Amino acid sequence: MCFQFDLKAFAFELEEGQIVLFHQIDDGFNVVEFQSGILLVVACMLGSGRKIAQAPLQFCPISSHCLKMLANQRRTSDLEAKLTKHVIAVGKCRRCPNMASGAVTGNPVASRVMLLGQAPGVKEPLLGKPFAWTAGKTLFKWFNDVLTVDEPEFRSSVYMAAVCRCFPGKTAAGGDRVPSKTEVANCKEWLDFEIGLLQPELIIPVGKLAIGQFLNPVPPLTELIGQLLTYKQGKYRFDLIPLPHPSGASPWHRIEPGKTLTLRALELIRDHPVWIARLG
Repeated sequence: MCFQFDLKAFAFELEEGQIVLFHQIDDGFNVVEFQSGILLVVACMLGSGRKIAQAPLQFCPISSHCLKMLANQRRTSDLEAKLTKHVIAVGKCRRCPNMASGAVTGNPVASRVMLLGQAPGVKEPLLGKPFAWTAGKTLFKWFNDVLTVDEPEFRSSVYMAAVCRCFPGKTAAGGDRVPSKTEVANCKEWLDFEIGLLQPELIIPVGKLAIGQFLNPVPPLTELIGQLLTYKQGKYRFDLIPLPHPSGASPWHRIEPGKTLTLRALELIRDHPVWIARLG
């Protein structure tokens, strides 16, 4: 019976202490050894356990850059597997009985960039993704116009979280209810886990509720939007580039100075080295 490792590279230490790398090929594996900055294919391994049949192969040099890529691919694959389990767990969360819907989650993207929204609206639970309606149209227009990234690319390259993952419901006046402190605290456990798992280097909080997870009290938007901040949470350090909420109910981002400050913030994201290498 052949080894099965789902096309993932992994390290294995032989008894004599030599470190090699296995990688699945058809019904076996290549054995590759790192020597003088290159990887050399040294054998093909079949069988299971310690009973291994080896057939020498022709040397096939691979650059050290490829070794780094293999390591990154493995890390990304492992992270996405953990994120997938996490997203499923979030979707099953029923901690807050006053919420009007179940959780809305983004894709399990192993990204160095995280976008933090406030809470889904009435349409997002029906459509099954964050920022899926009016505010989302404005948000993704910003990203398309300034970052030259369309909505599908953004969703597939940025981890999208929220202060609260469920729709809070409507107020008597017809607006969206602001989540309670207890609801925010309940959902913060999910956010803290995501920050610890992904260790993002750039977080984009959208709206005052999201910004308030890092800054308390929240300064006036005129002093905040268009600024790059460095934040430390426990042992994790990351940059913050806040954005105003793109809700149609607020004109702040459509009039000066909000319009210019929002553009400045988007340009900061566009030019940030972590944004440029967000999946690297």
